Amino acid sequence: EALAGIGMYLSNNLAVGTGLVYGHDWVRRHIGAVDSVSEGDALYGAYNVRVEYDTLDNAIFPAHGMRLDFDSNSYRQSLGSDANANSYKVVWDGVVSSGENHFLFGTRLTSSTNSAVIEVNDSLGGFLNLSGYPERGLVAPNLAFGRAVYYRQLSDPDKLFSVPIYFGA
Repeated sequence: EALAGIGMYLSNNLAVGTGLVYGHDWVRRHIGAVDSVSEGDALYGAYNVRVEYDTLDNAIFPAHGMRLDFDSNSYRQSLGSDANANSYKVVWDGVVSSGENHFLFGTRLTSSTNSAVIEVNDSLGGFLNLSGYPERGLVAPNLAFGRAVYYRQLSDPDKLFSVPIYFGA
């Protein structure tokens, strides 16, 4: 995949960007309905627009804030795609905390207009995305994925020699 783009930070928490993407992808169906996702390989080319808003205080174990990402891709035959299509993705993560107890909630929503273009199909599976499935184990043109995570800091971060230890489920 090749990507060329430009973006800028409008503030400490808000970034926007646009670009062009070109690449080659493939899909092989092992199970599922024959007409659900087209099999094969194809070249694709698209215009991309991205908006990111992030107020999380820590990328690994946040205690407060939220993150919102929006991606829009317009796949066009003039850029090398097999057919014209659009795909949209919204990813949101937010944290609610009470003392040392933290709840992280998140969702990922994807919608596309033409599943014949292989790249518009989003995938789930792999580490942190339904880890019971192999990477890209589930592929579909429209997805809704949600998660809730609880974690608690067990160590005292105010000590001079402190190793952050968390427990979660």
